[in-house]
Amino acid sequence: MKILIFGHYEIASNYAISQVVEALADHQIQIVLSGKGDAFETGGDDFSKLAHYEQELSNALNQEQDELGLACKGFDELAKLTNNEIGQLANPNSKTGLAQLKSYQADLFISIRYRKIFKPQAIAIPPKGVINLHSGLLPKYRGAMATFWAMLNGDEFIGSTLHYITDKGIDTGPIIATAPIKCDYDQSYLENVLRLYPSGCQQIVQAVQQIEKKEPPSLFTQPLSGNYYSFPDMHNLNEFFDMGFRLM
Repeated sequence: MKILIFGHYEIASNYAISQVVEALADHQIQIVLSGKGDAFETGGDDFSKLAHYEQELSNALNQEQDELGLACKGFDELAKLTNNEIGQLANPNSKTGLAQLKSYQADLFISIRYRKIFKPQAIAIPPKGVINLHSGLLPKYRGAMATFWAMLNGDEFIGSTLHYITDKGIDTGPIIATAPIKCDYDQSYLENVLRLYPSGCQQIVQAVQQIEKKEPPSLFTQPLSGNYYSFPDMHNLNEFFDMGFRLM
């Protein structure tokens, strides 16, 4: 199949996409990124430092310096592996963005930490649909930084959820699979986020195999209930630090 993988230039997206690309080496894959870093509206210097650190870790992978021992390939190496340059797409719903999406002629879209919301016209392009690996357990943690909120709430488990994107709702589509793991409170927020991806990416691979065989995965319709979280503000961040937790 021709698969278009969407991500962002930061370490968690890089780590996850590397696993998926290597596992799906028999498919034609193109990677498209929404940009670099994160524009946190709140959180001040602490979140800015986190965003910078995440980006620098991806830079290090491109220089073959794996500071966290993740054993994954940087985006430059992934471009060579897929025989395609890394694309950039900041607005998938614009006229230009839609034309770019159509030009790839992909059968399936996979989103992993892509920073943009797909609207109906974009969602309708790939014949086999759009799937997203969300870094939180749905429907309890929709939205941004689910692992942060789970740690702040003292949850025993964090996890990822693989689901279809069927409309412009955020993290509301039919669930393919969830992968809960125990939260390690001795590790930082970023370290816990990275721990989500070995199991979450394996679920992507399994779903792709099913889709390729024309055996669509079993789906679970999300209830209307659930929680939506936006980016933490300074009050949330100070509360997080007061509990002895670290961002990185």
